[in-house]
Amino acid sequence: MRIGKGNKEVTNLKELYRRRIENRGITLVALIVTIVVLLILAGVSIGALTNRKGLIQEAHNSADQAQRESIIQKIQADLLNLKTKTGETPTKNDLINIIKENDYAKDEPGEDSFISKDGEYEISYQEISGWSEGASDIDGVTVPGGFTHVESEGSIKEDGIVVADNFGNEYVWIPVTKNEDGTPTEPYVETNGKLREGSNIEIQLGRYDFNATTGVTDALNGYTEDTSSNHNSSYGNQIAKSIEDFKQSVNKNGGYYISRFEAGVENYTNFNTSEMTNFYTAPNDDWTAYSGENINLVSKSGAKIWNYITQKRAATLCRNLAEANGYIGVTSDLINSYAWDTALVFIQECGTDSSYSNQAGQSTTSSDASDAGEAILANGEGTGKTDKQCNIYDMAGNCREWTTETSSDSYGSCVLHGGYYYLSDTYAGTRTSVGTTNASSYDSFRSILYY
Repeated sequence: MRIGKGNKEVTNLKELYRRRIENRGITLVALIVTIVVLLILAGVSIGALTNRKGLIQEAHNSADQAQRESIIQKIQADLLNLKTKTGETPTKNDLINIIKENDYAKDEPGEDSFISKDGEYEISYQEISGWSEGASDIDGVTVPGGFTHVESEGSIKEDGIVVADNFGNEYVWIPVTKNEDGTPTEPYVETNGKLREGSNIEIQLGRYDFNATTGVTDALNGYTEDTSSNHNSSYGNQIAKSIEDFKQSVNKNGGYYISRFEAGVENYTNFNTSEMTNFYTAPNDDWTAYSGENINLVSKSGAKIWNYITQKRAATLCRNLAEANGYIGVTSDLINSYAWDTALVFIQECGTDSSYSNQAGQSTTSSDASDAGEAILANGEGTGKTDKQCNIYDMAGNCREWTTETSSDSYGSCVLHGGYYYLSDTYAGTRTSVGTTNASSYDSFRSILYY
């Protein structure tokens, strides 16, 4: 019995030893595998830590982005509270005031962005409000942030795409396929400079002499679009903010916006022409007959035309328009000669009148409109109004319009474009030179927008 039991115990010991050896083998393999995995992970970790885009840098960037987003969200909440309180869409000035009052900025906020006090991040106003983000889905034309497409009007470039801001001011897109030097603008490079694929319409940015006999020519003797570096300040007229910036914008975007109507005036409380020395001479070069604390420059149907104004005052109003209405990422200015003349080319190419530049008398406003100008209304709310092409009104009539063009004519340095109700011998393509104190019932103006 003992011998049998002993043999069994020996057998059991051998089996136990065998199992321990096998288990030890498995443990060694697992250990080796573990070591290999750890070495691989160590290599990856070292590579990530030493790489500029490694874990540490990514963690730092994530923290920065979170802090930056937190600042933006706080300002957005402040804007929303202001809108809820006032019931009106906050303007750019409101945004800047919020940044100042709540001590968000390290220094004085800039024109389009500011440096945050916390973190010293550069944050653009576009990121906060989104007002300058547009939708490039209206036949390839960008609708600036804060504007909407007027769906009842043009939906393709040839018809005149109309957009409106939050206050109901309307603007029309003028498409441009070629730059002044004849090269295609950037949006039209792939279509060989054509306005639309499959069409032969080409519109070149330029300044043209619309002669009633010879048609469109390049002869513009005595007229210039000055730059700040070559302008003679003694002339006294207001030039464009930057004609070069305007041209670059046209090249980049393939066009610009023009006010749909002649300038209108709203909420004025006083009208006074008694200071004028005669029918058309203002007391100074920065004068207008209209005044009031809440006076507004508008581009609306049926508005009272803003006449009795000098070129310099008209230019100032147009320059300040974008800021006054809270347009972010958009530049406003008094219309320049490139913008006027190219708009006429667009009308003649895409409208119903191929000789529109030679049209006059399209407006039938009464000749007695000099009585405070009250009879002159945008969109003609009078009889026989026909001056509408490509959704643009009044370029062949109603009032002559101030531009930023400069003249060397002895009559004066300021240049008016277009026809007016009082005479039939001034056309849409007519240029008239006058002095800096010129102001009358039949002189108004028009703004442009570009980005």
